[in-house]
Amino acid sequence: MTSKFDERFVNGTARYVDDLTFPGMLYLGIVRSPYARARIIDISGGITHKDLPLKLSSVGEGATEGFEFLEHPVLANKYVGYVGQPVAAVFSENRYAVEDLIESVDVSYEPLKPIMDPEESLRSEPMYPGLKSNILFDRYRGNDFEIKDAPIVLEDKLVNKRISANPIEPRGVLAAYDGKRLTVWISTQSVHSIKEGFCETLNLKPENVRVIQADTGGGFGTKGGIYPEYVIAAAIAMREKRPVKWIETRSEHLLATRSGRGAIGKMKLYADRSGRILGLKGDVIVDTGAFAGGSGEFSAPFIAMQITGPYHIRNAYIHAMSVLTNKAP
Repeated sequence: MTSKFDERFVNGTARYVDDLTFPGMLYLGIVRSPYARARIIDISGGITHKDLPLKLSSVGEGATEGFEFLEHPVLANKYVGYVGQPVAAVFSENRYAVEDLIESVDVSYEPLKPIMDPEESLRSEPMYPGLKSNILFDRYRGNDFEIKDAPIVLEDKLVNKRISANPIEPRGVLAAYDGKRLTVWISTQSVHSIKEGFCETLNLKPENVRVIQADTGGGFGTKGGIYPEYVIAAAIAMREKRPVKWIETRSEHLLATRSGRGAIGKMKLYADRSGRILGLKGDVIVDTGAFAGGSGEFSAPFIAMQITGPYHIRNAYIHAMSVLTNKAP
């Protein structure tokens, strides 16, 4: 069957977010934290949390049973939790002037000791005031067991490092507001979750939000949900009554876009002489980063549920945890 969608990508007529322009369009820039963990002392210039006291509402609260809710401010509120976290926003009619505006915002920080290792995080003081610990999810799945006479017992620590997906097209959004309806053109993998995120975060009715997927130059899991920059662009578009575009730079992608993987498994396997697995038990620790965003929210319970794969393993008992670190969510 001949594809109906390839020609525009071959002849150069594809329309990505950055190809779209509107009269009176504003360009958005983000002032980001240079520290992995710090207290914000003062911000001079730009749009701050005081101006946009919004939080991402599509993570944590009520989304996963047993998951500790952690507020994720769209613009940092009193503390920053990772290098690249949005602290302030600026905008201009000239996209190149935005870089100068970013440099003009003065932010004073009190650096704090960052927590980078998820196992260290289990033992460390809470990253944020008001938290009892850095554990956001802590559940057991299966029934505990012990096989004393198993001829083969293997134990190992399996570390799956974090990765950056790094698609050829970084994130991008263009938001416009006509006084009633918010229309968003976006590079995404899920228009429905994006729409839901806008509705919840900006308190808009579904019929007043339209999300249009532009041609998308890769995503690999990073473009499935709502991000602070998307909400900031939409909020400014609604306030200024003008279209607002934000296009991520490559360095911003590496700093602030959600990472993949990031899990540690301390496993113990029981087997007979034929190689048949009799039981599997252990701890799974997922590094969620500074907030419970993206797959970090669901990875721990999902891994625990899927740990046996397609194999007939009668005994499985997994302690699944999601913990905070001073990394991007």
